Amino acid sequence: MKHLLSCLLLVLACAFLHAEPETAPLLTRETNAWPGLPSPRAGFAAGLADGHLLVLGGQGHEAEVLALNLRSWLDAASAPETGWKSSQGAARPSFSGVAQHETGLVCVGGLDAQGASRRVTLVGWSEGRLRETELPSLPLPLAGCGAAIVKDQLYVLGGISGTGAGKAESALLRLSLKAPGQGWTTLEPFPGNPKVLPLVFAQYDVVHVIGGREAVSGPGGATLWKASNETWVYRPVPLDGTTQRGWIRRNPLPVAMAAGGGSGLGQAHCIIACGDTTAESPLPLAINTASTARMSYLYHTLTDAWVETGVPLQGTGTVGIKHPSPTRRELLLVGGLGTDGLSQLKAKRTVRNLMWQDYLVMGGYFVVLAGIGFFASRRQSTSSDYSLGNRSTQWWAAGISMFATGASAISFMAIPALAFSTNLFQLFPTCMLILGFFVQAYLVFPLLRKLEITSTYEYLERRFDRSLCLIASAQSILFQTFGRAAVVLALPSIAI
Repeated sequence: MKHLLSCLLLVLACAFLHAEPETAPLLTRETNAWPGLPSPRAGFAAGLADGHLLVLGGQGHEAEVLALNLRSWLDAASAPETGWKSSQGAARPSFSGVAQHETGLVCVGGLDAQGASRRVTLVGWSEGRLRETELPSLPLPLAGCGAAIVKDQLYVLGGISGTGAGKAESALLRLSLKAPGQGWTTLEPFPGNPKVLPLVFAQYDVVHVIGGREAVSGPGGATLWKASNETWVYRPVPLDGTTQRGWIRRNPLPVAMAAGGGSGLGQAHCIIACGDTTAESPLPLAINTASTARMSYLYHTLTDAWVETGVPLQGTGTVGIKHPSPTRRELLLVGGLGTDGLSQLKAKRTVRNLMWQDYLVMGGYFVVLAGIGFFASRRQSTSSDYSLGNRSTQWWAAGISMFATGASAISFMAIPALAFSTNLFQLFPTCMLILGFFVQAYLVFPLLRKLEITSTYEYLERRFDRSLCLIASAQSILFQTFGRAAVVLALPSIAI
């Protein structure tokens, strides 16, 4: 029973634990260390290749290629040592869809002098020169589309087939970058209103589609392009324990925007910033040049919740580039109209401090626990009686004690969080384990009690030999110390 009371007291203590209110911004912004672009621009492509930041084209700069050495940022989070290297090349389409690949950036479609383009290229950087590899052309011309890469699969969505198009395209296209010769595959069409200039990026095998512009009827039957706050995700593979895949609608962005910059950060966060919040535009690819600061937002993929970061940012049509290291929650915002600077955003790791009320509750828990042990020990004459409950504990009480002994942060934090982020299937093993405790207490414990042994390790010694008892005991100690205990202690430390 002491284990049951201990468990109840621990749950009560956790209910009273609380953290100091979080009032500081959720992001920090650094701009001083980064050399800005030669001039503001929109419709450009940007990404990382061989330790360099590449900025390709853009309206009014179609033939310009810019490269900035970012090895110091990628390796040591310090400022780059050199400035931009500029060169002129062949004109390339503006408003291409861009996806970051481990070898460079993939540019999809865009708008050139002939109209919307079908061109798809993998752009890399080697020995101070731009390297381009042509990939299979799109099935249809697209400009203002979005692109993302999931496990070497390139996904392309949205965009318009020409400047005179009356609506955006809803087709979802896929190309294997490992076997590009197989060509493009058409997947489930976008179920929402087709978008141009949506923010599309990949995070943990999921394609996020946020905002964009959709065609609506204006005065006199003219087509207007309305900013959207719709948020969708596309799952190429089912979620763990389910068969759910394909398109899933999520909570909308707090503000309607198009041509936003952003990406995923860490395991479950996304940052969205610097979009064009113009309500309606007569042109699908027009970007507002106003330099008004706009709020940035964080999105939590598990709770499907949006929150303002408290950090307003300048510019529209900005490209967001995530740091490739999974341990660095940093985003580099590149250029755009209204600004020519580079902003380095870092997601803050929130540290919550315990207050005196928290320490009082925890101290009271240990005092009560010690009191239970003290008063219970006065009713037993030997340590064996105290440890084994005089071998007279009822089976149901023994089952509750087993659950209380085995319960930990995994039971109260990890498994519920996993069930919340996936589905209730994750709770099934735990429910069966609780049932198993009572079955074991009812059937097995009476047999062990007749043997008058202290532990199952003593049974192994009686049944076999002492060496097997020591081996089993050592395995249990190692597992509890370096396996289970590490996780059990780490989970509460993350929470508080």
